[in-house]
Amino acid sequence: MLFRHSYPEISSVGRRLDKANMFALCAAESKAFPPDTTFNCLVFQTNASDECEEIIKRI
Repeated sequence: MLFRHSYPEISSVGRRLDKANMFALCAAESKAFPPDTTFNCLVFQTNASDECEEIIKRI
């Protein structure tokens, strides 16, 4: 397992078209109920585009 998360903590995930081994996700900084919740954009880079695709599918 690469990481663990609860579904409501992540609002979106995607990857770049021009760099298929990079992806990002927007995750809640805290479990506070909106509108008090702030989100961070976390960017990751994998060794290969197929690895990136597999991670995104698992999220």
